[in-house]
Amino acid sequence: MKTKLKSIAIVSLFLSLLWTGQIHAYGAAGCGLGSVVITENKVVHQVIAATVNGFSANQLFGITTGTLNCKTDGVTHKEREAEIFVHLNYNSLILESAQGSGERLDTFARLMNCSEPKRFADFAQKNHANLFSSEDPSDFLSKIKIGASQDETLSKICKL
Repeated sequence: MKTKLKSIAIVSLFLSLLWTGQIHAYGAAGCGLGSVVITENKVVHQVIAATVNGFSANQLFGITTGTLNCKTDGVTHKEREAEIFVHLNYNSLILESAQGSGERLDTFARLMNCSEPKRFADFAQKNHANLFSSEDPSDFLSKIKIGASQDETLSKICKL
C-alpha cells in the first residue's frame, strides 16, 4: 500500500510539473477538488492537491460544470457550442431555415448571440440556398457568420 501511494505521489508530481505552463490561480495541480481544499502553491501542497484530484477523479466534472475552480472557456466556449450544435442538428437546421422558423433555429440564433431570433430566422430563410449549398455543417457555420456580420440588421442584433 505504501509503495502504491509513493508511486501515485511521484506520478502526480511528474504530471504537475508537465502542467506548469498552464498554471492559473489554482496552481500546478490544476483545477478540481484539490485546488479547493489545498490553496498553498508550494510544490508539496500541489503534489497533495494533484493526488486528491487523481483519487477523486473530479476534474472532468469540474471542467464540464465550471465548478471546483475550473473554467469553462475550453470545451464549452460559446463559439464551440455553436459549432457542436450545428453538427448535431444540421438536418433540422436545413428544414427549419427553409421554413423560416423552428425550435433549433431559434436555439442556434441564441447561440450566435442574436437578440431577435425571428430576424435571424428570416435571414436564414432568405439566404437558404446559399447557406446550405454544400453538405458541410462547418461551411454553413462560416457562411452564416459572414452573412450575419455583413447584414445591416443582423450585424447590430447579433454579437458574433
